[in-house]
Amino acid sequence: MTQYGQILRYSIVVLLSIIRSSHQTVYTCTASASCGCSTNSATVGRIVGGETASSATWSWTVSISIAGSSLCGGSIISSSWIITAAHCVNNRIPSQITIYAGSITRLSGTQIRSVSKIVVHSSYSSTTYVNDIALLKLASPLIMTDPYVSAICLPSVSQVTLSAGEWPPVGTNVIAVGWGRLRENGSSSSILQQVTVQTIDYQASTCTPTMVDWHVQFCAGVSGGGKDTCQGDSGGPLMMFSSNNQWVLVGVTSNGVGCAQATHSAVCGCSFNTVSMIRIVGEENASEASWGWAVSISINETFLCGGSILSRSQIIIAAHCVEDFTASQFIIYVGSILLWLSTQNRSVSQIIAHPNYDSVTYTNDIALLRLASLLVMNDPNVSLICVPSINSAILASSEFSTNGITVQC
Repeated sequence: MTQYGQILRYSIVVLLSIIRSSHQTVYTCTASASCGCSTNSATVGRIVGGETASSATWSWTVSISIAGSSLCGGSIISSSWIITAAHCVNNRIPSQITIYAGSITRLSGTQIRSVSKIVVHSSYSSTTYVNDIALLKLASPLIMTDPYVSAICLPSVSQVTLSAGEWPPVGTNVIAVGWGRLRENGSSSSILQQVTVQTIDYQASTCTPTMVDWHVQFCAGVSGGGKDTCQGDSGGPLMMFSSNNQWVLVGVTSNGVGCAQATHSAVCGCSFNTVSMIRIVGEENASEASWGWAVSISINETFLCGGSILSRSQIIIAAHCVEDFTASQFIIYVGSILLWLSTQNRSVSQIIAHPNYDSVTYTNDIALLRLASLLVMNDPNVSLICVPSINSAILASSEFSTNGITVQC
């Protein structure tokens, strides 16, 4: 019986190993990618309640100490900037915040940084958690050659996709990580935890108690509960693995009711409409008439894009901004640093998108708008941007330096 018992015990161990491996997903990213790729591949199981993350797997994730008492998570989006939830840092001063990067251990890191500036979303509501997003500027840049530190990618989604409905689409698998409580009213984890959840329809009964604006919020969880973020996970990343084999930030953990309850989903505080603002938010206000070629563009009275004046009759813009829209849906606002205000505004008579624009890869993401009437160029707040004149041999190379390039206006 002893021999048979040993065989049976071995068989059970082997069977459990097979079951465990069949319930794991390994995400191997593009090693040469400039963002969204850590040193090690991510192995994520379908374990109820989550599991411990491996070292150098989510190397953009940072733990944030606030006033020496509160804990939040955040993500590295560049060597100098961290994104987190606004409710973590609202009404705080930079000297109260310390960033720990490069470790899966809470409040530990290969690099530690203080903060020089806090930028809370201008439309953040502490009551509804709408636009619950903030940026932290580091007092000194992170060393990005550190194998335990990297940046996460920001999403690039067309206005057409956003206007069609919720993004990410309902049912998308996303990964949440953090050092929050392991269970409701439990203790925080000292080691980074990871969990797979799915995006949920904002009209679902589990979302409606906390959902206010689906344009800038979305729900994530699993049917029946059991998987969720919890207190202390706030500000941490919610990530999707892209078709380019890179991790993309689709939201930050914001608020919810309890932890892993069957009747309530976690609410992740920012959708792409908010995240896309990161590319501008966090710098400083421009001075009047300092960028006289910059225009704000209203599309179908709903969406916003920017553009530049190339001539009295032409505006250059990203092709994904004009995709599936007609000229009559555009209004160009010129001559002001204020959104959708102007010394001149113009309608559009023609849209000319690059013939080789690819809406999947965003290759050749450029278009021209022809104005219905000419701009008045003696307006002191309006001017043209120069177009570079580059040698064809330089353009034929894969990389080129801007040193010595002449421009013509």
